[in-house]
Amino acid sequence: MAMETANAASRTAGGAAARTHAEPLISSRYDCSSAADHENGEVEVVEVAASRWGSSRWVVLFGGMLLELCGGSIYITGLYSSDLRNRFFPGDGGQEQIEQLVFACNLGNWLPVSGFFNDSRWGGSRNCAVIASGLTLLGYLGVSGWSSGKVQMDYWQIWLCWFLWGHGSGWFDNAAMTATVRNFPAQRGRAVATMKAFYGLSGSILTQVYNVFFFRETTSFLLFLAIALAGLGACFSNLMFLVPTAMALDNRDKPGRRLDQALVLVVVLALVLMGVSIVRSGTTDPDHSSDISIVGFVAVLGTLVMLMLIAVQGSREVKLDGGVNRFASTNTVAVAGGAVA
Repeated sequence: MAMETANAASRTAGGAAARTHAEPLISSRYDCSSAADHENGEVEVVEVAASRWGSSRWVVLFGGMLLELCGGSIYITGLYSSDLRNRFFPGDGGQEQIEQLVFACNLGNWLPVSGFFNDSRWGGSRNCAVIASGLTLLGYLGVSGWSSGKVQMDYWQIWLCWFLWGHGSGWFDNAAMTATVRNFPAQRGRAVATMKAFYGLSGSILTQVYNVFFFRETTSFLLFLAIALAGLGACFSNLMFLVPTAMALDNRDKPGRRLDQALVLVVVLALVLMGVSIVRSGTTDPDHSSDISIVGFVAVLGTLVMLMLIAVQGSREVKLDGGVNRFASTNTVAVAGGAVA
């Protein structure tokens, strides 16, 4: 068995080296034997050779936060619901009709179909993110076309479009959370807290985009959500992979400290956006209100840059050490480049 493992590791390392010469490789030897195997003298050591960026769980974390941002549009229906009500449902029952549309997107968000798919043979976080992008694109394109007046729809068709983009939000959340939890098995609490904090804050982030670029332009904003969220989700779906089990248990990248830094950044951003919202609500000058929103937008961009730097620095912490990292785990052969989540 030792010879087969050595040959497999050699083939994996060779394939990774052939794949790219420009990107630095990390190589570490992991003891994947259980305690009982050690007592019996059967020690299995696997060498992992992988692209630093292609196997970093911090890249997955950053990509997952962007997917949570895509899914957070579920929280911003209040930005345009009043305008839609006034234009399409001006009668006495207009508010109830709008509330039914909001219920449709919430129902889609919490319908747990993505969980069953994720665990299936066709699933995984990457495929979930791709499906989320498709649902979001279809839903928001339909709502945008209806809002523009160029597409005539029955009420049930409008309801269905709201359901589709809301369902896409749930798939985004599922993709990001499952990949994060599996890549941070020893820091699940902080990893989940960071992701959920960003998910909850994503509505405020998208609000800054609306206030700066699309204020009182409902149709354009809905079209932006269709293209931007679907495009962003499709691009970053490729980052939803699993790192090898042994690497997920490796603490050389200081996961606790870096997750704390990410969570602090999210909390600071939340306080800044809360201040922006309070000041903006107290002003009647449109120009001043716009300037305040720009401050919030810049704060969002700055936070994203710092989160990206945390991901980059965490990836660099995994260095060549030539030693054997001991983990009490099952006999699992780590795969270079990470498995698809």
